[in-house]
Amino acid sequence: MQDYAIQKSSRKCFVSDRPLQPGDRCVSAIMQKGGDLVRRDFALENWPGPNSETVGWWRSVIPQKRSTGQSLAPNSVLINTLENLLESPGKGAIAYLLALLLIRRRVLVDDAEASEQSSETASTLSLRVAHEERILLVPLEPVDAARSQEYQAQLVELLHGGE
Repeated sequence: MQDYAIQKSSRKCFVSDRPLQPGDRCVSAIMQKGGDLVRRDFALENWPGPNSETVGWWRSVIPQKRSTGQSLAPNSVLINTLENLLESPGKGAIAYLLALLLIRRRVLVDDAEASEQSSETASTLSLRVAHEERILLVPLEPVDAARSQEYQAQLVELLHGGE
């Protein structure tokens, strides 16, 4: 058995040259052109049917474009943001929440050795940046439930880089 490389959909009707939009019904055909196999895409209403050059054909629907969602800010940016928050008065709660998210993403890891050496172990998290020697001391900050929507909006802004 031989494998053939067939190109992706052109997303254009071969007959009318009209772009095929998501949701449009179409027919794709593999045709013999000289010694090559080529793909032709047709809007369903423009499909002339198979001819002697047609090797195979199928009906389909042009898929909706997938949303890639928002991309997260790079880890290095989030670490720098956390360091800035730790130095900013009144930003302790959001810094604490960001640190927890970075622990969950395995960007920060608990550093037991640094915790043992710190005199503030009961009120601070001693966290090491993964794959680095850098230690961050993050104060345990009570999070006000009444401000949870505000904190959530701030975290979305931080994580998604303002997109």
